[in-house]
Amino acid sequence: LSLFSTDRDWEVMAGAEPFWAVATWDKFRKENLTPANVDEFFQTGESYVEAIFQIIRQHVDPTFGKPERTLDFGCGVGRVLLPLARRSNRAVGVDVSPTMLQEARKQADHFGLRNVDLIQGDDSLSAVEGPFDFVHSVIVFQHIPVRRGEALLGEILRRTKPGSIGAIQLTYGKSFEPMRPTLGSR
Repeated sequence: LSLFSTDRDWEVMAGAEPFWAVATWDKFRKENLTPANVDEFFQTGESYVEAIFQIIRQHVDPTFGKPERTLDFGCGVGRVLLPLARRSNRAVGVDVSPTMLQEARKQADHFGLRNVDLIQGDDSLSAVEGPFDFVHSVIVFQHIPVRRGEALLGEILRRTKPGSIGAIQLTYGKSFEPMRPTLGSR
């Protein structure tokens, strides 16, 4: 895989290990993916979304309720998108990987969620129509080169309406140990 996890890389990961590519615990690898593990995978999304909504109510807007339209950028197989759909009138999931989107559709259908739209994303989010009153993205921007991520974030924000709320994880610093030469001149 390339250093910056390009769109092609995500499609490769989606074809090989779609659930594990989202949550890298061994129990979510294909060979370990039992119905109970799939339920646990989606339960982690439910717990996460409930926590996010509680934080919003506690720190941002105590009247925050059911969003009319929600955007989940980098939705993958729907771990967070599906819980968002249960709490929104309409939920739109965007991902660069068609295979991830196919799995997300399969899961939305399995759970009887008919208010989910899935869109393959590009750098201008050309197929994504706003406005949204809640936008979300987690464990996505860290995989996108900074300039591209800035542009994508701008596109997301252009699709919000006044008073919208967002829960978007952004990496703002990384610490790397410099590679140290070993065994002298080698």
